[in-house]
Amino acid sequence: KEIRAESIQFKSVAFRPNSVKKELSTTRFVRAAHKNHSKSRSETEIDKLINIYFSTHEYITRLEFQQVCRFTKGTANRRLTEMVKAGKLKKEGLDRFPIYVPVPGNYKK
Repeated sequence: KEIRAESIQFKSVAFRPNSVKKELSTTRFVRAAHKNHSKSRSETEIDKLINIYFSTHEYITRLEFQQVCRFTKGTANRRLTEMVKAGKLKKEGLDRFPIYVPVPGNYKK
């Protein structure tokens, strides 16, 4: 019989905070080398990265832009919106799944 998420039920959950507290009291924590923040980039740096990207691609998605520039999702959305308002990119496609294409005269197009 195939198990589905809807068919799984819990009778009770046993949580013992004292045991967790005891474990954490002896745990050694180390500061992470990588921070989950957007990389700080100037407009010129972003333009260079996007120029390179558009030399081999017709359009860019928010996720691709986020990966190319090493931004978080929020920063990528904000920067793409700024680039559309500045007339560098044009937003096409569906509202939920947009793609961004360079406006003629920008990014070697």
